[in-house]
Amino acid sequence: MKHFYAIDTLEGNGWADVDGKLDPVPFPPDRYVVQAIPEEDKEMASKTTAFELKHFIRGQDENGHYIIDVSSDEAVSKIKRLAMKVEIKERDKLLQESDWSEFPSVPMTDERREEWRAYRQALRDLPDQEYEMFDDFRPRRLEFPEKPDRS
Repeated sequence: MKHFYAIDTLEGNGWADVDGKLDPVPFPPDRYVVQAIPEEDKEMASKTTAFELKHFIRGQDENGHYIIDVSSDEAVSKIKRLAMKVEIKERDKLLQESDWSEFPSVPMTDERREEWRAYRQALRDLPDQEYEMFDDFRPRRLEFPEKPDRS
């Protein structure tokens, strides 16, 4: 089997081997289930991150085979979001650094407060914006919003 999913039945997680670099035989059969990746799913399966398969397992069919969805709109959206982990972490840091702007006791004009609210909303919307991406959905270039002046 050249292309397969390796599913850890204890953790409910796993990975996809679409490069054919791993040998499925050494996996302990009492813990891992190895099943072929359908031809039509190989491209999208290649974009999943190791140990992130849990986001795409939808259960098992009547024969005990795992149902893995990597092609639906919902799955593609999840793959894109997982590919943006670094950018989302940076976004979360910027949101945390600007939390102070939401406190009513911070003296600032209504105009300045609205600039900070717009900035923070743009940060929250960042993962949903259109952006140029690499084949694995990682952003090629993602524009973070410009931070308003603190004064």
